[in-house]
Amino acid sequence: MNQITTHHRSFELDAVKGLAIVLVVFGHCLRGLMAAGIVPETSWLHALDYVIYTFHMPVFFLASGLFFRAPAHRLDPGFWRRKLITIVYPYFVWSILQGAVLILLSNTGALNNRWGPENLLSILWIPISPFWFLYALFVGTVLAVAVGGTDRRIVLTLALPAFLASALWAPQLVADIFYGFFWFLVGMIAAERRWLDRIPRSFAAAALLCAGLVAVALACRAMQVPDRLAVPAAVLGIAATVSLCGALGRHAAAGMPFRDLVLAGQYSMSVFVMHILVMGFTRVVLLRVLHVGDVATLLGVMTLVSIVVPVLVQFVAVRLGIEAWLGLPFSARTDRRAKTALARG
Repeated sequence: MNQITTHHRSFELDAVKGLAIVLVVFGHCLRGLMAAGIVPETSWLHALDYVIYTFHMPVFFLASGLFFRAPAHRLDPGFWRRKLITIVYPYFVWSILQGAVLILLSNTGALNNRWGPENLLSILWIPISPFWFLYALFVGTVLAVAVGGTDRRIVLTLALPAFLASALWAPQLVADIFYGFFWFLVGMIAAERRWLDRIPRSFAAAALLCAGLVAVALACRAMQVPDRLAVPAAVLGIAATVSLCGALGRHAAAGMPFRDLVLAGQYSMSVFVMHILVMGFTRVVLLRVLHVGDVATLLGVMTLVSIVVPVLVQFVAVRLGIEAWLGLPFSARTDRRAKTALARG
C-alpha cells in the first residue's frame, strides 16, 4: 500500500469520527431542546433522536478498539502513561471545569437540578455527562489488557450478554462500562479480521445502509427496545457511516465535505469535552437574548457553534503549545505529507 493510500485510509477513519462527533453534538442539542419542551412530543425529531443514539457512540468505542494495541506486558509504564494523559487527565480536567460551571449556575435558575460541591467530588464514581465515555473507555482499556491473549471470540461471547444484562438491570455506570467494552471488543476483532474493508465505499451502498438503519431502528423503537440494545441498528449505522465517508473520500467533487469531516474527526476529543459548555451558552443567547423560536434554526446554530468553537480553542492551544496542559488530544497535529496527500486526492 503506497503512502497516499495509507494516508487516505487514515483520513477516512478521521472522517468517520468526524461524522460521529457531529451526530453526538446534534443529538445533545436536540435532547436539550426536547427537555426544555421546545420540540413537540409529536415531532419526527424524536424518532431521529432514537436512530442517532443507536450508533453514534458505538462508532467511537469501535474506533478505539480498531487502534488498540496491547502492551508487551500488562504493567508497561509507557502504555499506561499514555492512557493517563489521553483519557484520565482530560476526564478530570474537563469534569472539574464543567462541574465548576454547573455549581456557579446552580443558583441562577438556569439548571433543572441543583449542583453543589458534593456532586463534583462524586466524579470518581458518577461521571458528569458526557464524560462517562472517557470513564468507560479507560475501564474498557483495562479490561482489554486484562483478557490479554484470550480468544477474542470467547471474550465477545461473554461480553455481549454482560452488556445486554447490565443495560437492563445494572447501575448506570456499570451499564456504561459494559456497553463501551462490547463495542471496543468489536473494534478489536474488526481490526484483526479487516471487517471494515468489506464495506463498499459508494453513495449507493451508503444510501442502502442508511435505509436499512432507519428501517431497523424504527422497528426497534416501535417495539420499545432501548436505543443501546438496538444492536442490529448500530451495526448498520456503523457500516453506513464508513460507507458514506469512504465514498466522500473517493470523489473529488465531495472534497470539501470530506475535508470538513476529517477536521472534525481530528479535533473530535476537543469537541467532545467542550461542546456541552459551548452549547449551553449558545442556547441561552439564542433563547433568552435573541428570542429565536424556530427549532431548525436553534439546532443548526447550536450544532455549528458547538463544533467550531472547540476546534478554534484547540487550534489556539496547539499554536501556544498548551494543549497537553488543557487535557486536549494531539490528533490536531497532522503531518505535512499527509496534508499534501489529502489535498491531491
